Amino acid sequence: MQASSAMNLLNRFWLTDRFGSLCESRPLNPDSVVYTRDNSKSNNVRGTRTPLLPCFQDKSISYAKRLGQVGFDHLAFTIRLCAFEKLPCDAWVKLPVYATYPDTVDGLDLFKEHVILVRHLRLEQFVTRVLGLKLGSTRNYGRFFYTQSRELLDKKGKASVGFIAFGGNDDTVYFQISGTGCKHVFTHTDGYRLHHWLSFFNVKVLRRLDLFFDDFDGNFDCKYAETAYRDGAFKRNNGGRNPKYSETYERDDTGVLGEIVRVGSRTSMVYWRIYNKGLEQGVKQTWYRTEVELKDVSIDVLLAPAKHFAGLCPFSESINLSEAHALTTVFKQKKSVMLTLEAKTLWLRRQCGRAIYDLVEDWQLSAEEILIALVGNDPKHGGKLSAPEYYSEIIRF
Repeated sequence: MQASSAMNLLNRFWLTDRFGSLCESRPLNPDSVVYTRDNSKSNNVRGTRTPLLPCFQDKSISYAKRLGQVGFDHLAFTIRLCAFEKLPCDAWVKLPVYATYPDTVDGLDLFKEHVILVRHLRLEQFVTRVLGLKLGSTRNYGRFFYTQSRELLDKKGKASVGFIAFGGNDDTVYFQISGTGCKHVFTHTDGYRLHHWLSFFNVKVLRRLDLFFDDFDGNFDCKYAETAYRDGAFKRNNGGRNPKYSETYERDDTGVLGEIVRVGSRTSMVYWRIYNKGLEQGVKQTWYRTEVELKDVSIDVLLAPAKHFAGLCPFSESINLSEAHALTTVFKQKKSVMLTLEAKTLWLRRQCGRAIYDLVEDWQLSAEEILIALVGNDPKHGGKLSAPEYYSEIIRF
């Protein structure tokens, strides 16, 4: 296939990676486009089933290298409640038909009441189908000047992962999803699908979005952030003054307990946190996280989070993986999951280790008897150690 034909394909279609996720591929240099054939399964001509076309493989700095390296850690957006009426009735709770109601004032009031009820039922379906979460019961208090709220729960209904607020504020619904919630949401869906749905509801801006990059080599630690700040690397690409800088190191007789660098302020549009997540989680492995909090940012960030992350400032642009320490997406996911599991296990050992040992030593109970006694018959147990379903799969991958 000629290079020009390959470019037309790249510009017309979305490619999928080996996990089935959509990814955008555009050649950096038209002369470097390579498109090979794969006839191993049939005599028909097919494109190679690689995550990205080979034209990216010799590029040390490219969007392809960043793909899958930046994740979402917090998400907040607003949807008008009346927008749920646009959903097709054949797939969602059906809207009431006004002609079937009495042509009276009471009939009109009843019709309006049922419309509001259907809006909330469709809202609940949206949370389940699109976000992969569940809604808790209604609470007669809200936040951010709303009058009511409902808790967002994970798929099993065990862990609280955020909330929605409604009532007032121009009849809108405010969604706030925590970092833990983002793990569940982006296990159920991806940025492209979420962008599609938010666009459908005419949402153009995310009230808040946190992006993060995990480093397991120590290349981008707090010292690196300090050096980058002195070089002015946190200045936005459009110029301006250097933002505020602060650092915190917690120590005791045993050594460093925590370290974090903050650049900017919580009220600014861009706020950076670079911290030792290994120390925070209590694991004895190198694990640094670079996290940026963005406010009132376009929903297009969901389509290319890594590309947007790199374009924020010279500091984030410098976090570009070279061949020397590049990590595959699967390896990074498994590393993060294993360290998270270790941290949860350490927490459980600190909280309950001695009590469990007493049950074994003094009460002579078996491991099965202890587990049954601790869990009980209440299906609502859990939450603190809850994790997305794929965590159990990836540690066995």
